[in-house]
Amino acid sequence: MAAAAVRLAATTGRRLPDDLRLWELAGGRPEVDAATVVRPVRGADLAAALEAATGPEQRRANGLHVTPRWLADRLVARALEGVGVAPAVTVCDPACGGGAFLVAAARRLHRRGADRRRVVRHLLWGADIDPVGLAGAEAALALWAGEAPPPGRLVVADALADGPAVWPDRPAAGFHVVVGNPPFQSQLGRATARTPVQQARLRDRYGAAVRAYTDAAWLFLLAGCDLARAGGRVAMVEPQSLVGARDAAAVRAAIDSRARLIDMWVDERPVFAASVRVCAPVLEVDPGRRGGEANAWSERFADAVGIPLVRAPSSAVLGDLATVIAGFRDEYYGLVDVVREHAPGDEATAPLVTSGLIDWLGCSWGRRPARFAKRTWRAPVVDLAALDRAGAPAARRWVERARVPKLLVAAQTR
Repeated sequence: MAAAAVRLAATTGRRLPDDLRLWELAGGRPEVDAATVVRPVRGADLAAALEAATGPEQRRANGLHVTPRWLADRLVARALEGVGVAPAVTVCDPACGGGAFLVAAARRLHRRGADRRRVVRHLLWGADIDPVGLAGAEAALALWAGEAPPPGRLVVADALADGPAVWPDRPAAGFHVVVGNPPFQSQLGRATARTPVQQARLRDRYGAAVRAYTDAAWLFLLAGCDLARAGGRVAMVEPQSLVGARDAAAVRAAIDSRARLIDMWVDERPVFAASVRVCAPVLEVDPGRRGGEANAWSERFADAVGIPLVRAPSSAVLGDLATVIAGFRDEYYGLVDVVREHAPGDEATAPLVTSGLIDWLGCSWGRRPARFAKRTWRAPVVDLAALDRAGAPAARRWVERARVPKLLVAAQTR
């Protein structure tokens, strides 16, 4: 453990926090067991040390975000759920950063009956291009197990471009589970866009799955399918753009030829400091597949967020399923003078919901301000009695037609 702590300090070039030095000093004291040493230290301390040592510009360029413990625990549990109950399960994180997923896997394998030292010696593999993050992962596992992983298990390498070869002693059949939180590197941002050389390397490896705007995180999911054994599981945190973006279609098709989508976790809350919304597909590797079911990704996503499944004939248009209405000039000006703020006890009113208040399966009316008629409103409502007196028949007819359950589509504005 002491050696791992020294490597972390040397790699970051920073003094370790005092509570991390507790286990560094305890490394030479055999009477202090791992369980005793673990208690004063939290994963957040390691994450803070890594963030302090890696500048924000570098982290942004590499698409790095520290994974909260609850997310690592949840995703590891889902991934391990389908690979039996035996403790001898191999786990790989090809973009392990500070080791959040490897430590979560270690804890769960230990609960299954595997000895702590056996876990770090024989069951865990990881890689990352960031030596600081990798040193943190090694230190975290050494802290947990009482000894660091053996050489060759945690490697500074680009597993996305170089594939399984970065671990010469990897299991011949592949890993039971591949899990992690790969870097999000949108190709629309200058800081995260690949160079032509990097793009060419990835195309050499993944072929037609790599398009102009293919996010690196999507490709890590495909790489995970190549790392896992037949019947193994792949589960990774992904931007929700994976489900519907145009350039993600080629990645989804390539994944469908290697694995079956069996589950998807979605959280509509911002999980990381970045504003990107995330999901986590869970795949079961099947090398003999010839393709997936049509719409499997969108249906899994819809089910995860609670969108009801609608089965319609392939020739159906929206007008076959609903009455389509829209408000234009007469409706807008007919409402301008009859809108006011909501007050407790209002009955003869209807909420005025602007397109800016519409979220995924949610409405923010009353929770955030709205703009209407060049004014900002806290909770705007239409005074129905005032509307009757205003003599605006087009607006009145539109309000009556709109006061039903509906699918509201925002206009093409910001």
